[in-house]
Amino acid sequence: MASRKLALVTVSGDDQMGGDGRNGTGAQHDKQHGGGDGGGSGNDGDKKKVLSEADRLLAYVEPIFRRRGNEVFRDADGSAYATVPALGHHETFPVQSRDMRLWLNYQFYMNENRNPRGEAKQLVIEGLESRSRFDPRSQERPVAVRVSKTSPGELWLDLGTHNHEAEQIVAAVRARGRPAELLLFADEGHFMLRETTQLVAYPAIGDWFERHMG
Repeated sequence: MASRKLALVTVSGDDQMGGDGRNGTGAQHDKQHGGGDGGGSGNDGDKKKVLSEADRLLAYVEPIFRRRGNEVFRDADGSAYATVPALGHHETFPVQSRDMRLWLNYQFYMNENRNPRGEAKQLVIEGLESRSRFDPRSQERPVAVRVSKTSPGELWLDLGTHNHEAEQIVAAVRARGRPAELLLFADEGHFMLRETTQLVAYPAIGDWFERHMG
């Protein structure tokens, strides 16, 4: 492993976007209305527009990834992630995520004042994912979903709000000489409903009480 840098990842849900959303029925509809084999020029024109948008979108984001602190990388399982600037700080998203698509959408909109086609975004995402796997400059990094051990005996989880209030509270408690640990699960609400969350949170809570209340 080339580096032990830890990425704390924001996850806001899975994205189900596919390709162009067309199926066999749509193809048959094209043939019946002058498309398909008899009207390929229209489809070719659409493909050229998608490729052109993808090229322009890539041109907008490439300079960003060349700046320090921004990167595309992979975890031990080969999943792709991107660290990008957002609202004055950096966020790390799974490349195949809604957050990443929204970020790409924003970059295109800021340059052309309109949204890119979904197919164009998907082509760029696939390119970034390939880069994370096969580009020799891309690195493998350990990844945690907003959870990390910063030092022995300390467990840290990113707050996930723009003001980082929970971090401020923890810092204030520690400044008074009191022990404090911060846990946050970005994909949960008031209740911890996901099994993956429960497997992390409940043992941590039990361990806290055992250590500090006996």
